[in-house]
This record gives sequence, structure tokens and C-alpha cells, in this order.
Amino acid sequence: MKHKILFKLSHSLLSVYDKRNFFLTSFFIFFLTNILLAFVSNPAEINGDNPRFPIGKMAIAGGYNFGCSTAYSCPEVIISSNAPICTGSTLILSVDNASDYVSFTWYNPAGDQVGTGSILQIPNVTPDMTGVYHVDVSDIYGCTQQGSKGIEVLPVDTALAGADQLVCNDNTTTLQGNIPQYGNGQWTLISGSGNITDPTSPSTTVTNLTSGENIFQWAIISSFGCDTSFDQVTITVGNPAPSITSNAPLCVGSTLILSVDNASDYVSFTWYNPAGDQVGTGSILQIPNVSPDMTGVYHVDVSDIYGCSQQGSKGIEVLPVDTAQAGADQLVCNDNTTTLQGNMPQYGNGQWTIISGSGDITDPTSPSTTVTNLTSGENIFQWAITSPFGCDTSYDQVTITVGNPVPSITSNAPLCVGSTLILSVDNASDYVSFTWYNPAGDQVGTGSMLQIPNVSPDMTGVYHVDVVDIYGCTQQGSKGIEVLPVDTAQAGADQLVCNDNTTTLQGNTPQYGNGLWTIISGSGDITDPTSPSTTVTNLTSGENIFQWAIASTYGCDTSFDQVTITVGSPAPGITSNAPLCVGSTLIFSVDNASDYVSFTWYNPTGDTIGYNSILQIPNVSPDMTGVYHVDVVDIYGCTQQGSKGIEVLPVDTAQAGADQLVCNDNTTTLQGNMPQYGNGQWTIISGSGDITDPTSPSTTVTNLTSGENIFQWAITSPFGCDTSYDQVTITVGNPAPSITSNAPLCEGSTLHLALSDSTLYESFEWTGPMGNSIGNNASIAIPNITVAQAGTYSVITTDSYGCQKTDSTDVVVYPAETADAGPDQLICSETTGSLSGNVPGSGSGLWSLVSGSGDITNPTNPTTTVTNLASGLNTFQWTITPTNGCPVTYDQITITVGNPAPDITSNAPLCEGSTLHLALSDSTLYESFQWTDPMGNSIGNNASITIPNITVVQAGTYSVITTDSYGCQKANFTDVSVDVMQIANAGLDQVICSDSSTVLYANPPLTGVGTWEIINGAGVFTDPHNANTAVSDLTEGENRLQWTINPQNSCPSSSDELIATVSIPRVNINSKAPLCEGADLSLSAQGQDIVSYFWTSPSGSSWPQSNIEIPDITLNDGGVYQLTAYNLLGCSISKDTMVTVIPKPLADAGKDQNICFGNSTTLQGVLPDGTSGFWTIIVGEGILGDPDSPTSTFVNNLPSTNPLLQWTVTNSSGCINQDTVLLNYKEPSPPAYAGDDREICISDGQITLQATDPVLGKGTWQIIVGNGNITDIHDPNTNVTNISAGPDNLLVLVWHIDDACHTGLPTANDTVVFTIDALPGLANILTSDTALCNQNVLNLLADEDFNGVGQWSIIEGPGSISNQNNSTTSIVGLLSGQNTVAQWTVSNGVCPATHDQITISIDLLPDNANAGKDTILCNTSDYRLAANPVISGIGNWSILFGNGSVSENHNANALLTDILPGSTTTLLWEVSSGVCPSNKDTITIQNDALPTIATVGEDQSLCNTSNWITTGNTPSVGTGEWNLISGSGGFDHPSHPQDTFRIFSLDEPVTLSWSISNGVCPVSADTISIINYALPDDAIAGDDLFLCDTFSILNATPVIKGQGSWSIIEGPGIIEDPQSNQTILSTLPLNSTSLLLWEVSNGTCPVNRDTLTVTTTSNKLYSQAGEDQSPCSAQSLTLNAVPAPDGVSGTWSILSGPGTIQNIHNPSAILSGLIPGQSSLLVWTISDGLCPDVSDTMRIDNVDNTSVQANFLIHQSACVGDTMALIDISIIPSDLNVTYSWDLDGQTSNVENPFVVYDESGPKNITLSVQAGQCISTSPTKQIDIHDCLKDGKDTAEVYNTIFVYPNPTDGQITIDIIQSSSQSVLFVYNVTGALIYREIITDTQYQKKLKLPLPGLYLIKILSSNYEKTLKVLKI
Repeated sequence: MKHKILFKLSHSLLSVYDKRNFFLTSFFIFFLTNILLAFVSNPAEINGDNPRFPIGKMAIAGGYNFGCSTAYSCPEVIISSNAPICTGSTLILSVDNASDYVSFTWYNPAGDQVGTGSILQIPNVTPDMTGVYHVDVSDIYGCTQQGSKGIEVLPVDTALAGADQLVCNDNTTTLQGNIPQYGNGQWTLISGSGNITDPTSPSTTVTNLTSGENIFQWAIISSFGCDTSFDQVTITVGNPAPSITSNAPLCVGSTLILSVDNASDYVSFTWYNPAGDQVGTGSILQIPNVSPDMTGVYHVDVSDIYGCSQQGSKGIEVLPVDTAQAGADQLVCNDNTTTLQGNMPQYGNGQWTIISGSGDITDPTSPSTTVTNLTSGENIFQWAITSPFGCDTSYDQVTITVGNPVPSITSNAPLCVGSTLILSVDNASDYVSFTWYNPAGDQVGTGSMLQIPNVSPDMTGVYHVDVVDIYGCTQQGSKGIEVLPVDTAQAGADQLVCNDNTTTLQGNTPQYGNGLWTIISGSGDITDPTSPSTTVTNLTSGENIFQWAIASTYGCDTSFDQVTITVGSPAPGITSNAPLCVGSTLIFSVDNASDYVSFTWYNPTGDTIGYNSILQIPNVSPDMTGVYHVDVVDIYGCTQQGSKGIEVLPVDTAQAGADQLVCNDNTTTLQGNMPQYGNGQWTIISGSGDITDPTSPSTTVTNLTSGENIFQWAITSPFGCDTSYDQVTITVGNPAPSITSNAPLCEGSTLHLALSDSTLYESFEWTGPMGNSIGNNASIAIPNITVAQAGTYSVITTDSYGCQKTDSTDVVVYPAETADAGPDQLICSETTGSLSGNVPGSGSGLWSLVSGSGDITNPTNPTTTVTNLASGLNTFQWTITPTNGCPVTYDQITITVGNPAPDITSNAPLCEGSTLHLALSDSTLYESFQWTDPMGNSIGNNASITIPNITVVQAGTYSVITTDSYGCQKANFTDVSVDVMQIANAGLDQVICSDSSTVLYANPPLTGVGTWEIINGAGVFTDPHNANTAVSDLTEGENRLQWTINPQNSCPSSSDELIATVSIPRVNINSKAPLCEGADLSLSAQGQDIVSYFWTSPSGSSWPQSNIEIPDITLNDGGVYQLTAYNLLGCSISKDTMVTVIPKPLADAGKDQNICFGNSTTLQGVLPDGTSGFWTIIVGEGILGDPDSPTSTFVNNLPSTNPLLQWTVTNSSGCINQDTVLLNYKEPSPPAYAGDDREICISDGQITLQATDPVLGKGTWQIIVGNGNITDIHDPNTNVTNISAGPDNLLVLVWHIDDACHTGLPTANDTVVFTIDALPGLANILTSDTALCNQNVLNLLADEDFNGVGQWSIIEGPGSISNQNNSTTSIVGLLSGQNTVAQWTVSNGVCPATHDQITISIDLLPDNANAGKDTILCNTSDYRLAANPVISGIGNWSILFGNGSVSENHNANALLTDILPGSTTTLLWEVSSGVCPSNKDTITIQNDALPTIATVGEDQSLCNTSNWITTGNTPSVGTGEWNLISGSGGFDHPSHPQDTFRIFSLDEPVTLSWSISNGVCPVSADTISIINYALPDDAIAGDDLFLCDTFSILNATPVIKGQGSWSIIEGPGIIEDPQSNQTILSTLPLNSTSLLLWEVSNGTCPVNRDTLTVTTTSNKLYSQAGEDQSPCSAQSLTLNAVPAPDGVSGTWSILSGPGTIQNIHNPSAILSGLIPGQSSLLVWTISDGLCPDVSDTMRIDNVDNTSVQANFLIHQSACVGDTMALIDISIIPSDLNVTYSWDLDGQTSNVENPFVVYDESGPKNITLSVQAGQCISTSPTKQIDIHDCLKDGKDTAEVYNTIFVYPNPTDGQITIDIIQSSSQSVLFVYNVTGALIYREIITDTQYQKKLKLPLPGLYLIKILSSNYEKTLKVLKI
């Protein structure tokens, strides 16, 4: 019994142990049973006395080794290491037999835990890490062991070369390296130059340093074989002191130039003058305009490119110079002599010369000397002082201006009175201002020509002109003038003659000539044409123009004047359309209306009735018979009157009587009016009827038809006037209706009543047997008719004419039967049921099977039994057949039988990690499913379930409860077994850069065997079954290795692969070195799979490319070039190559030469020692005496070409240098050419010569005929001034050339001849400017006093001149309306011609006058006139009659102002043109007054009224009228201000308008709005309310007529929308009462009211279910709702998801049966049984802990200071709140994707913890190596990919190309703010992405995987 208890105890203890390991479980049971037996049998055995259980062997690692008995011994721990190792290396310790163990814990010599894997790596070791390292291991059986390994870390010196140095003004310094402790030091020169005194001494001297950087390296070689440590120091030596070049000595006023010779060696320059002042900062100093006090020593302080300062100096001398001053310019008036005033020289000699003009210099070398014989105009003299030091001669000039002589005057006197006096200065171009004075001394003009128009005899006398010449001198000239007297004709004032054709002309009497009257236009007989005052008879109507002309006795122009005699028009004639009939329009017209401008008509009683030429009087009556008059005013202002008698004939007006409506007959009486003057007649217009007496006004008409019948009464006039017509409409109603019916009918049927012809009627009113109204349509239908509704039905119809008729019919209704089969039934476990139909009242019933199956026991029994029912729906029908003829009725019942229990199918047994599939054999039988796992948890509600990643603990019995579509539930279960699954992990992929072997790190199998094999590539495994075996002999490239675990259970084998890539970079260098100075250096590198190259030059320059080109290489570019190459996987290799640069030789071809053509020359080349050279001809042709000699002779073969020769020098190394020389050959000058002969004017003043320039030698000018001053006798294009002609008006010069290249040849000579013309004189036209009327000929006369020739021409306008070269001629072809300008031109040779002009104006006949149409205005004070635009002539307005004024008389569109309302104005429009007769027209303007302003009073609101009296005002001006604007209604008398308006509708706004009008004025209108409200609906507020809440919905009866409104009479509350019948009443306190009022109103009508009482109770319920929860893989949890108040119950229920509530009324109930990964939704409901229930929900998201897996991406390595992105790739269920916790090895972060920067090198361990809900997952710790890249030369990150981004910059879209060796990486795109704008996981080895960047700016494109990263920058513009 004791043994059984112990075994049960051990078995119970095992229930908490791992069920998955059968072996361990069995062993543990065996062990524990024996221990317990031993304990019970003999406790002493446990203390060590029993040799079967030695305590010493059991105590391992602080606990009991339960499995390690004599039957089993733990294997020995074997450790390997790479010790001893040097400081800074990585210590590697590995357990050789790691496959024997499942856990490892490493400890350093100090006892600190330093690692947990089978391999321990400790980077960057130091000597203090020397000691014994331990590892504690546990094997798969739980045994714990410890292994140890002694480690030695060898010390290493770190080389320190000391700080960089700057050495100024010296080439020696001391190197300061550190003293080695564990090795030996050595100094070496890396670049530059210098002699090291002791290379092995840390502190040694170095001499002979060169300017610039000199780099020395201090290396310490380890005594233990560790890596040599290097450090470098840079010794920078400054440049030497600068030397200075200058252009001194230099003259005063020059620019001093100082320059530093070797300026490129320095970066800053500061210049100082002899006084110590700073004067400049560049390498070149320029000081303009120097003076003698600037002589002295100049300094420059320089700083070279290394920061050293130096100083250079240069002495400067400034030579003094005189400055010539010729004195102030002079103006000499009335003289030709003056004194020159130059300054006295201090250092040189002075000399006066004439530059231009003329004059005799008394002493040219004296500063102050006299000059005589000056000519008029400018005379320029130059004072020059020559320097004794060779400086430039100083010049200054002075201008002596001599004024012009006294002016002469030309005039056109003597001249006639009224002419224009013309005086002109003959030599006007010599003067700039002119002032004229008349004989009285008054100033009368200022120009060179004086014109005085309209002269009179008192203007006779001497005229003077004061002139100022162009130089400022003043002179005066004079001229006597005589004016001849002339009469001015005056024809007298214009006359208007009314009612006559005779008048007297009144001209003035002549004093100096003879007068004569002539007729210009019109007609008339002149009694005495020579008498100033004479009679003229027989004048015609209109304008008659007479001209009075006085001819001068002195030959002056005849004087003309005209007078207009206007004769008025005769009395007007009148035409009319009389006699005419009453009601017609009387029309009068003036026959000759165009002769008159105003008309006033009068009726027979003398009233004024019109103002136009045509009078129309509408609707005349007999009392208008009589004589009508018209008063007219003609266009000349004369008044006349005409008359006309009129008769109006009487006419009857037909009146047919009022329209009639006849409803019950077809006969009526017509009622026309009785004629007074004519005969009447009735006729039928439409419809039908028999007229008893058609001629009788009152007659009977019979046989009328239904509808409208129209009759016409016509009265015919006996006087021939129009017949008068009127019509009357007799409307006859339609016949009575006839009803149709479907009665008799059965109860429950639909009664149909209709009319046989309903189209005859407009409205219908149906009445039932009870007298109630039952419809208003043409037909009615009464559904479900009952027996009680039988009886007589009637209808009243109204037709379209308003007539009403009636009809009725009887309806019989029979009672009906209704079948009832009873309620539907559900049977879950049986196949038998009972039917329950109703018993028929009459007739019989019968059961039948409609669908499904079943046996009916008694079909006629309403409650019979039915058996053998099938699963599903079984439908039975109960039919009742009545005996009264009503229809058979049916009803059906459905008996639903549930489906059978479910049958479960399963894929068990299955392997751990597989997906369990549970399903039903026929799931279509069920609607819902509830699955339960072995632990009783709900796991699904679908027809089938899948459980992914099944575990052993999930094995057991699974059950399902189904509910079919009928609501029946059935259950079933099945057993599921699960086996353990092992997953192979081959470890991370590896890259091997320098070997073909590595160590693998796969996971060892828990059971079964693991095996390595090579899938692709080659290699040899040390132990293929060892998870951590070594593999060697790998092939270069990818080697795909596979680790496979074959388990001993039913689970499948598992495999994983890794790629071991052997990538040994190789590269070759191609170089063209050695090469010559100036050549192009080309270095290229080529290697297999190389993706990046990095070249470094001896000077430290670098190029990140495979090929480099250095053009024009210099000696400093020579040295060692280093190449570093990286392949695709980041492996690198370095190689060096030496580049030697050979200096090129010196090449000097000598200076350029000038040579006369035909001579040979000797070249002046230079040939350095050890070189060879040769000449080549680059340009031209010639003969070289010895091409290889530097001093070869050369003969030119091409005279037109200057040869260019090249001297090429080659040294012994083949290096070449070249230089060129230019030979300038000079040919003999061509023959002398002095220029073309020319003709010039004496006024030109000077001429410019135009000789050809000699090629060599010089030319000289000489005057041989005539005189003049030559400015420069050797200048081929010089000027000649002060010209005077010789014989025959000629000036002759000779140009002769002396050519140096033609020694011995005769000199060349050529002459040029100038012909000098005299000035032509003044052109003067004697004929004055003239204006003519419609003429085309005028005589011209010009002055003949001139030199040369004269010619007439037309400058502007039409016409031609008969003899252009004759001073006396005529101009013909003049055109009216155009001006012609004629010009008289006098010319002589090339001298400027003079001109005079005359203007001739030919006036057009004026346009006809059209003043525009007569106009009627309204109350306008201003009116814009609209006469015809005047093209020919000028228009003028004047007012003939009436008021007003015209401001712009000549404007056709002038504004007429000041017009009085109610007045008429007549205006005259007159068009005139110059001297031509004018034309006239009139216009009449009628200005109507504004009508009285209309007023109607305030808008009106009425209540249920039919009539309203209007309220318009009575007009004082104009007439009024009412109009209906909107709405419906009618007026009795629309023209009455106070009229009766009849209102036709209710609640419809009506708008009326009262308008007052007068003539054309705007109508004055005012409107009034009237609304006639209907009586409002009754107010019904609804039933009183009792509430359980603080708000309620109010619901009054909707209002149709009027508006409703809520208000609170008493108590609390707020009404949301008081105007809505249905609204919310809120803010009600509990236990309160409010009294509300519901009012219905409509406009001004009385208001209807009703009240409502609202009472609230204090029972206010609320529900709070608690916060939502997210537990982690919970099976159950405690709910936390707010408890319900006392007397109120709370209830939990599950809306969705798994779970069971133990006590549904407990707010803290236990919820069990939760399933990880599934959510449940619960509701907590509060109920009191009185008020509505309230509820609240809570959600439980039960997070599956296996679904939360923390993971992230990280860089493999980085540099100190780099910013790295950590990318979260954790697996987290969606819709959960997630928190992140990063352990960043000394830093922390809580963001999802943080950035991290490390400022210290070394390995960094990073871990991510993720919490989703209450589940927490921690990632494996990952390591990143941080390098001090500046120190150990590592790149930011090892690059294993190639990424290209283009275009860059971009304007929008970019393309990203990526080539990668990794199987997965992540692409990130960040904007400049660091925001992530794109992210994608890339799994392809080749990838391309086109991406559009949103906004301009900088973007970062980053690719990141577990072992590399790369970032590029892209700019969007």
C-alpha cells in the first residue's frame, strides 16, 4: 500500500513536468519512485550512507543531478580558443563538443557572466583580460558541467607620432614620437622631403625640409608578433619671403604698379606706402595718379597657404611734370585781337600753336602773348609744355570766339492795308536770338523772320531788329516800311422778310475805291448795283445772298462782304381724312411741313390739341365736328395760320348682353341692344340653336346643345361706317350621371362603383348608405366589404360649367368564411404532431399535404394527428368551402422537424506545429456551431475549425454543439493526439573574404539525427552530424549548405539552408608611367565583381572611381598611387603603383621680327644642352637654311602672308616642348591717293581729307591752290579749317608719301581739288497766305534777289505749278476742303538751300444742316442735341423760341440746359464754312413734367375677408391705374384711387400696384401687399406625459392651417424647437411637473390653444460595464461593472465570442472559457421593470501570446557618430495598443522605429520588448559593431549591395535600381524632416522602383538589411 501511495505521489508530481519528453518522464518516474522508497525504507540512505545514492555525485551546480547515476555520466567539457592574442583583437572561445549540451553560460576571470552561446566572442581585448575563463553547460538530460580555459592577452604599443607642426622661416624641426614599451620604433618619410638624424629615436631632428607638407610616420613593431602600430605627423614648412616687381621710375599722374612675383605661394597680401599707411590687399597693387611725394620704399606683408607671415620691400621714384594751363576761353565782340594767357613752366619749355581757326601769334614761346587777325567764330590755340625727363608733354587749349557782323534785313514793303508785313534777317543762321521793334519802339517779334498780319497805314515807318549771334555778341539792323490804305467792304446786317418779297440793301460808301452789288445765291432784282443803298425786288422764299465789293485804286486786293436776305414761307395748306365715323381717328397733316419748324393745333372750341406737323385724334365723337386751325413758324422765324372744316358721322355700338349658364333646359332668350342709326342681326358663331327672330334684339333661341353656344349681335351703319359686333356665350350643362356596380358581392370582397361616362364631369361626391361621404373620384373601391355596409349608394356630379346632377344604386353583401390552420410548430426529437384547424361555420373543411411528408390520420378533422414527418419543413393546408356562394378560403401550417446529430471528421493524429482541421460530415444541416477544446474552452463557431501551430498541450477531446436552421441543438465529440515537432535552423549566411573555411552554427536536434549536406558549391565537413562543425575547401562564390533534422516521431524532417559565400577580391592596375611633364596621366583598375574603387594620390587627393585621368601632369604629381577596391560583398583589397614624371626641356624660339619683303632673316632659337631641335613652318611658305639649327636662315615665299614658325625641342627621355615666332613682312606702299575731288560750300568751315594711309613710311599734305589751316599734315584723314578759295573758286592740296621699304624709288604724289560754292541767299514769297471758297487757281510771286537757281514745289496738299523755275507763276488743281502748301526753294551747288512757304486754304461748301428729330422729354433740365456731324464747315446752335441755353454752340451733340418742365423749345442748327454761304435747320424739344408720386399706404393683413377698399392717392399731374402684380383677385374700377378689390383666395399673398403716368415720363408706382389669412386649425397638444427620464418628445397634432408654437406656462424644461409640433422637451428635473401650452395661430386671425402636463419620476437608471480588457492568453478573468442601485437588477450577457459567466447578476462575475486569439463582447444591462432598460458594453481582446513576436532589423556595423535607424518588424495582431521598449546598450527608446548614435566604439547589444495588450514579447539580443572609422580605416558600414537613384536632381519622379546579394532588405524613403514617406520589403536580387516625390526638397533613400545599409541623397527641384 505504501508503494502505491508513493507511485501516485510521484505521478502527481509529474503532472507539472514536460509531457513532450517520454524518455525523461519515464526516467524521472523511476528515479523519484526509488528516492521515495529509499526515504520511506531507510531515511539514512538519503544522508549518504547508502552507496546506491552518493550525495557527492548528485550535487551539481547547486542542485541535484537527478539523472546522473552510475548508469549515466556527463561528457567532459572541451574548450578551444585563439589565445594567446594581441591587445585589440577578438577573443574566441568555443565548446568543441557543443552538440552534447543545450545551454552554455560563460564567465570571465573576474567571475562576471559574459555570454550564453556555445561560442564566446569578446572584441577589443586588453591585457587585464588575461586569466582563466569558465563555461557552465547543461546537457539534454539536465546534467550540469563546467569547463575552463586559460587565456593570455599580449600587450601592444600604440604608436603616437606627436602633434602636427608648422615651421615658419626655417627648414629644421624635432620629431616627438612616444617611447615603445613592448617593441621597436622606426621613423620613415611618407611624402615631402627631409633628412631624419636618427630614424629609430622617438625624439630626433629632421633637416632640409621643403616648403609645404612633409609627412613622417612613426611605427612601433611588436616584440610578440602583433600588428605593427603606425601614426603619422605632418610638418608644414612655410614659403620664403616674397620678391616685388614694379614699373618705377614713373612720371607724376601715372599709375604705379607693384606685384608679388610668386603670388601663388601666398593667400593674403597687405601693402604699405612709405608713410606706413595700408594701401592695398591683393597680390598686385595699383596706385593711380601718383605725385612726387609718393617717392620712397613700399612694403608688402604676406601670409602663405600654411599660415606663415613674410615681408618684401621695393623702392619707388616719381618724376615731376608741368601741367599746361592755356587760360580761360574768351569772347571778342567788335574786334579781332586779344591776348593769350598760358602758365609759366617750372621743369620744361612751352609752345603756342593754332589748332583751328586763324590768327597771328606774336611770340609762340611766351606764355602771355598777343594774337591778331582773328576770324569770326571759334579760334582754338594750344599751350604745350615738354618734360625734360621724357614724361608725356602736357597740353591745354583755349578757345577765342569772335562775334559776327551787323545783320541786314529784307522785307515785302510797300504793301496794302490788311496784308501781312514780312521782315527777315538775311544771315539768320549766324544769330541765335532776334528782337523786333516797330516805328513807335514797341517790341513786336522775336524770330529771324517777323510777320505782322492785317497792317494799317499808321504802321508806316522804320523797323529795327536787335540780334545776339551764336557767340553771345549783340548787333542791330533797320528797314523802312510803307503801308497803302484800302477800303473794307460792309454789306450791312442780314434781314428777315415776312409776308413780302422786297427790301433795301445797306452797303458802306468807299473812300479809296469803287463799289458793286452782285447776287451770290437766291434771286432778286437790284435797282442800282453801284449804289451802297439800293432796293432789291422779286425776292424768293428762303435765303438770298448779295455781295458788296470795293475795288482798290492802289492795286490792293478787292474787299468783299455779303448780306443774307431771308424771305419767309407762305401760309400752310392742310389735308384731312374727314368726313369720318364716330370712334375713328381724325388725321390732319400740313402739306408743306418741311418749310416750318413748329406747329400748334386748335380744335373748334379753341383748345390747343397738338404740336406736330401731323395731328391724330383717336375715337372721335359727333360733338367734335367743326373748323380746326394750325399756327406754324417757318424755318426763318415767320408765323402763319391754316384752317380745315371737319364732320364726324354717328355710329351704333352693338351690345349682345351678359353670358348665360343653362343647367336644366336647352332654351333661353337673347338680350341685344336696340339700334338708333342702323339695323341689327343675330347669327350663330359656334355651337347650335334655333333663333326665333334674328333681327329682333330680344328673341328666343331653342334646341341648344351641351357646352358653349356663341351668338353674335351685329348693327350695320347707314352712313357706311364699320359694322359694330358683340358676342354672348350660352353655356348648357351636361346630362345626369349613370352608376355601374359589381354588386351583389361577398363579404371581404372589394365593392366597385363607377359612372358610365365620367368624362362629362369635373367633380364627384359619393355618399354611402349611412349618408357619409365615401369619395370624390369618378369611381370608388371599398375593400373588405362587410354585411353592415350594404345599402343605397349615391353620387352628385358637377360638370365643367358648374351644373350639378345626381344618381344612386343599391348594393347587396353576403357573409364569408375564413380558414385558420393554427400556428406553425417546431419538433426537435419526434416525427409525429397534431393539427389544429378552425371549425367551419357553414360548409366543410379538408386537410391536405402541400410540401414535405407526413400521414394525415383524418383529413376532415380540424384537429387530426399527422405521423411520419420528415426532417425540415412540412406544410399542410386547411381548406373551407362555404355554401353561400362566397369563395373558398385556405390557410397553411408548417411543422418543422429538426436535423439529426452531427458527425465530426478530423485529420488527427498530427504533428506539433501543424494545423488541426475539424469539420462535420454534412455541415449544411446546421445554422450555428459551438466548438469546445479539451480544456472546455470555446474555440469556434463555424462549420469547421482550424487550429494552426497545434501544440502537445492542445491534445485531447474536442466537442461541438450544433443548432440547425429550425433552432434544434445536437452534440458530438472526437479525440485528437499531437506529436512534438523540431525546426531546423542552419544559422546566418556567411561571407568569407580571405579563406575557404568556416565554422557552422546550426541548432542541435532534441531527438533524432541532424545532417549537413552541400546543396550547391563544394566543401568538406569535419563532422556532418555536428551542428557546429567546421567546413573547409569551399569553392569561391556561393556555397549552399543544408542542415536537416530527422525526428523519431511522426513529424516530418525539417531543413534549413545557409549560404557561405567565398569572395576573395582581385584587381589589376594599368598605368602609362613613367611619362613626361605635361602629359595626361591615366590609371585604370579592373577586377572581378568589384563594385567600388578608391584611388589616393601621393598628395592625399582621392577619387571614388576605377579609372582616373590627370591632365597636364606636373612634377609634383609624381609618387605612389594607392588603390583600394571593394567587391559586391564588401570584401576589400589594396594595391600601390609608382608614377614617375620626367621634366620637359626648355623651348625658346626667340622674339617676333619685322622684315621688309624680299629680305631673308636669321632665326633666334635656343637649344639647351643634351637636347635636339627642329624648325617647322606653321603658317605660310618659305625656305629654311638648316631646319635643325636654332639660328637657321629663312626666306619668305608668300608676300601676302606673315609666316609663323615653330621651334620643337626634345630631350633624351623623349619629352617635347615647343615655342613659336612670328615674322611680320612689310610690302611697299601703294601709289599715293589723296581722295576724290569734291564740291563744298563756303559755309562748311572745314573739310576732312580722305587720303590712303601708307603701309610703311609717312605721308605729308600741302596746299597748292587757295588757303586753309591743316590740323595734322601727316594724318591722311586730317581736317582743313579757315578755308578760302583760290582762282576759279578752287582749293587744291597734294598728298605725298615717303616709303622706308622702297629706298631709292621716287616719292608718290597725288592731288585733290575742292570746288567752293557761295551761299544762295534768302528765299522770299511775296504772295500772302490766302483763303478761297471752292476755287482751284491762284497766282504766285517770289522775290528774284538770290544766288543760284529758284524752284517752286508743292510740300503738302493737291495742285500743280505751271512753271516751277519762274518766280512768277500760278498754281492750279486746288481742291475744296484741302490746304495746299507751296514752297519756293533757292539753292546754289552743295550749299544749304533756303526755303519760303505759302499756305492756300480752299473752303468747302458747307454741309446741309439737319438739327435732328423733334423730341419729347420728361422733366429733363438738360438734353444732348443730335444734329448731323459737320464734315465740311462749322455748325452753330441758337435758340429761336422757348427757354434753355446751349453751352457748346459748335458741337453737333451740344448740351441744351436749363429746360423748364412742361415747356417747348425750338433751336436753329446753322452750318457755315469759311467764306462760303451757311445752311440751317430747326428742332423742337417738348419737356413733359413728372407725374404725381404714387402712394398706397401700409401693407394689409386681413382675416377671412372677401373685399377691401384700395388706398391710392389722387394724382395732381397725370392719370392713375390699379394693377394686380401677384396673387388672385379683381378690381371694380381700376382707375379709381379708392376702388373695391375682391379677394379670391385665403393665405395667398396678393401684391397690388397703383401707377400714375404722364406723357413719356417714367410711371410712378407704389405697391401694397395684402394677405387674407384663413382661420387657424384647432390646437391639440396630445395626452399628458409621465416620464422616467429628464426629457421627452412632444407630439401635438400637425397644423395644416396656421402655425403652431410651444411654450412653458409653468415649471422647468427647455423646448428644442418651439415651432415644431413634434420636438424634444429636455432639462426636466426628476420629480417635477411642467405645464405646456400649444398655440395655433394664422396671421391676424384669433389664436387657438391647448395645454399639456408633463410629470417626471426620480428613477434614473445608468449602466457602466467597465473598461475594455486585453488579457494575455487568459482562460478566465473577473468582470468589473458598476453595481446596480438598490431595487434595480443588473444582468451580464455575451453578445459575441467565447466565454461562460458564472453569475450573470454579479457585477464582478467570473468570465471563463476564454480562447487565446479570440474576442468577446459583453453587455451589462440595468432594469427596474418600470423605465426603459439601459445597457453598456465591454470588449475583451484575449491576445494569443504566440501571436506577439518581437523582432527588428539592425545594421551589422557602423562608425562612431553615425545615425542608424532601427526598424521594427515585430509580428503583432492588428487593432491592439502597442508599446515599445528598446534597450540600446546604455540608451533607451519608446518609439517604434528609433534612431541611435554611439560615440564610443565596440560591440553594442540591442533588445526590443513589445507589449500588445497584456502580452509581452522580448526579441533575441542583436549585436552591432561600432568602429572608430577615422582611426582604424573602416567604412561607415560594410556594403553588400549596389543602389542607383536617378535622375538627381529630379523635377518629380525618380528611378531606384538595387542589386543585392541578401535574400531580404527594406527600402526606406525619408523627407528632409525625417518623416518616412515610403517603405517596402525587397526580396528580389534585382529590383527597380519608380517613385514620385511629393514636394521640392532633400530626400534620403536608404536600403537596410541585417548585414548592410546604404543611404543616398536626392534633391527635388
